[in-house]
Amino acid sequence: MKQIDTREGARRRHRIIALSGVIQCWIKGLDGIVLQRSQLESLLGLERFKRERIGWLREDLREFFPYQEIFVRQGSSITSLFLSRFPLKPYLPGSE
Repeated sequence: MKQIDTREGARRRHRIIALSGVIQCWIKGLDGIVLQRSQLESLLGLERFKRERIGWLREDLREFFPYQEIFVRQGSSITSLFLSRFPLKPYLPGSE
């Protein structure tokens, strides 16, 4: 049976990722996490990330991690996703 990933199904998967991230932050005393593309591929069972799906992911994670930055390489839609409870800009490369 082919699995169809509806918006609601995606929301549930994203919420699991968010809650796992929150637990890791709590255990390690951190304010945020970084998810690499390979981790997202594994967690979500995807090989391609369309703009709409990345938008859904960010929207669903925003409740737990309101500050988000996506890093991309040429030819890729996402390389890594930085998630934090506090502003990230002062700590990211290229920020002054």
